Amino acid sequence: MCEVGFLKNRTVRRLEELMASSLRYAIFRTRWGWFGLLGTERGLLRTCLPISTRSKAKSALLKDIWAASYDRKLFVELQAGIKAYFEGVCVDFAKIPVVLDGLGDFGTAVLTACRKVQYGQTISYGQLAGLTGKPKAGRAAGNILARNPVPLIIPCHRVIRSNRRIGGFSAAGGRGLKKRMLQLEGFQLADGFQTPSASLKKEQVWNDKKGQVKNHSRYAQKDIR
Repeated sequence: MCEVGFLKNRTVRRLEELMASSLRYAIFRTRWGWFGLLGTERGLLRTCLPISTRSKAKSALLKDIWAASYDRKLFVELQAGIKAYFEGVCVDFAKIPVVLDGLGDFGTAVLTACRKVQYGQTISYGQLAGLTGKPKAGRAAGNILARNPVPLIIPCHRVIRSNRRIGGFSAAGGRGLKKRMLQLEGFQLADGFQTPSASLKKEQVWNDKKGQVKNHSRYAQKDIR
């Protein structure tokens, strides 16, 4: 029995080692600070929004991760898109593969629905919950967003309160960073409130297939109703 237990524990440890060896991360500089990505061949597992130093980004990104390999070319096209985003370019991250393990059916449904909120759009917590078939679960949806492992890629910063206040933001940078990101996307914010703008705006749009930027005319702001 002891030998069987030993072999079982050794197998578990080996599986953990293999899992760790497949984890890769990249930290790179954007106009707003250092950004981090963590993932595997399956997809993106975690992001760290821009922070002041590389060491802080690494600590935040690898919290509770005991082993991961640095790979500066990890999701290299995504890195380019993220850099472009923080330069003010309209970038669509909806097709980036992400891994959403351990969040349950409702959690996965909330984050999947959140991916549909496009650049220049907002949605309330209740409306987001409604997209999952549970319109009264706005508070629960907010709790899920607080655990979003890949902010920006899943744009939880575009989810606001029904009274038009910007709401909370648990990612590094807090509400101040959320406000800046909304403003970057063309939102007019005053006294903590978001006011709609229907002005037509010339924007740059990222073409993730060619890694190029093109000009595109669109409404600067929309809301999902």
